[in-house]
Amino acid sequence: MKFKIFDVVNVVVYTILAPIAFYAGEDFSRLWAGVIVIGSLLLSLLIGLAIDQPFMKDEIPLGENEQQHPMMKAVQLGLTYFLTAIFVVMFVSNLVVAILGLKFGVAFIIINYVIPYGTLGIGMQLMKPLGRYFWVSAAEKEYGPNWQQVLFPDATDTNLLKENENKQSSV
Repeated sequence: MKFKIFDVVNVVVYTILAPIAFYAGEDFSRLWAGVIVIGSLLLSLLIGLAIDQPFMKDEIPLGENEQQHPMMKAVQLGLTYFLTAIFVVMFVSNLVVAILGLKFGVAFIIINYVIPYGTLGIGMQLMKPLGRYFWVSAAEKEYGPNWQQVLFPDATDTNLLKENENKQSSV
């Protein structure tokens, strides 16, 4: 059984953080627990990128068709960078709350919850279209402007292509 990096990081961080938070008290937990948890997840993403093991490599398999491996690797890498950017926003938001020592109130809620989790929610909705963008960009780079004919010769019949173009232009 292969462990995924976030699974391992979560267990380690929460195991260490629980007793520290218990002894450090409520203010520490309110201000720094999020920074530590999100920071550790961000660090794991950054380390994965640094050692050429993007996080999404575990989540998105290359598949059996070796012709599509360059595109799948581009999707893995692109979405890992995108997820890393999301975690940077989340980390910075939590860090601002901790550094300013914000008390519970409107500013605390907006900076500690609305901004980071709004970014995460919007980011999750953008993952699929961004994945498609990374895939198509890599296909064009790898196989040129006629990548569809190279990768999907059976599906690129001239009549079928004309039908798809007509459908897209009518939309």
